[in-house]
Amino acid sequence: MPDITNVQVQINTEAPRYSPLEAEQRVTFPVETALGGLPSLDYTRSVSRYGLSQVTVIFKDGTDIYFARQLVNERLQEVKGKLPPGLEPSMGPIATGLGEIFMFTVKPEPGARTEKGEPVTPTDLRTIQDWVIKPQLRNVPGVVEVNTIGGYEKQYHVAPDPQKLMPTTSASVMSCPRFRATTRTWARATSSGMASNISSARPGRC
Repeated sequence: MPDITNVQVQINTEAPRYSPLEAEQRVTFPVETALGGLPSLDYTRSVSRYGLSQVTVIFKDGTDIYFARQLVNERLQEVKGKLPPGLEPSMGPIATGLGEIFMFTVKPEPGARTEKGEPVTPTDLRTIQDWVIKPQLRNVPGVVEVNTIGGYEKQYHVAPDPQKLMPTTSASVMSCPRFRATTRTWARATSSGMASNISSARPGRC
């Protein structure tokens, strides 16, 4: 079957903690506006979801996909300075509009609990998706990308006690090469449940 998809470039911007309205106003609208007037541009369409802005740029038939991506990339460099700090728009892989072939939802079984006997939370589901399901799906031949939407991403925060640090400052601790080299945080997911391992810097001078 011939591919009848038009020439398109997709731009994805992850915006954690942004509601659909915030993503639309602060990310989607500036990006979509910056792409106006591109050579051979046909039209654009966009979707704003929780934590995600997605803009699809459609070019006229016959436009070289690599030329189209170059044009889009140039405009993205210009608009980056107009977006909220920490947000980085990026172009999706060279794939057609028929590329999104499968969507699924990760749900716990009724009454399911963690190893600690606690109810399964959206954070637990997101961790399973990111560390168990997603890596395995990316190993399937033909899969280009796996996008995750929803849930709460597990984070670890290093919060030094200012009183115990005196006279050392937090900035001095963070800039210490020993601290940067030995402080590692990661989560390990297993088929039987979730396990978290944290390795932190041992006391000592930089």
